[in-house]
Amino acid sequence: KVRDLSPLAGLPLVELESNQDLTIDAGLRRSMPTLRTINGKPVEAAPGVAWTDWLGPKLADPKNFLGGGWIREPDGLSTDRELAGTPVSSLKIADGSVRLTYLLRGSGGMQITTRERGMGGPSRELYVAHDTGVSVYIARMSPGGKIQQLINKSYPPEITREGEHTLEFRCVGHTLTAILNGSLTVAVEDAALPEGAWAIGLKRQDGGVNDGRGRRRVDDDHVRLVT
Repeated sequence: KVRDLSPLAGLPLVELESNQDLTIDAGLRRSMPTLRTINGKPVEAAPGVAWTDWLGPKLADPKNFLGGGWIREPDGLSTDRELAGTPVSSLKIADGSVRLTYLLRGSGGMQITTRERGMGGPSRELYVAHDTGVSVYIARMSPGGKIQQLINKSYPPEITREGEHTLEFRCVGHTLTAILNGSLTVAVEDAALPEGAWAIGLKRQDGGVNDGRGRRRVDDDHVRLVT
């Protein structure tokens, strides 16, 4: 049984296969930036690469999310703007995952954006995964604000607009994957944007993001970024 993977540090591996589950810590992962899959699964899904609670600590500070269209709720956030966003990381990150748990209520949906560059200017570009309330799509925004849908899938019968939703947006190399409620998977290949900033976006007042402390919502907002 393999117990020590440290001899692999620094090797230019792309795939790692084993007849057992492998645990890879963050330090070893950083030493192999080319590594994409472990036992056929995205490397950021491997044991030992943990989710980090991003929203909970921010909500614990009463100075955060004051004004700017944000509405603090007992167990999360909503907005009264057409679209409100907040960065999860301003670093230039290539591969990783962001997962949100929320209620759509009467909103226009929930968005996760990744690999953004040119923020705030005419050259702005990004990828976006959007839960619209009837479907999930992945799109690329090009300079000038042009949105090109890369793939769009309607909800299966078991998913409705009502109730709690969990959306994960994962970027690994050229593969972009959005997963809604663990049952709807939307995936596409696109190589236009290799890295950039990551963020979340809420549409309208009735879209609420939560941190799991409320009675109606049970999961945490998380960000898992492999740097």
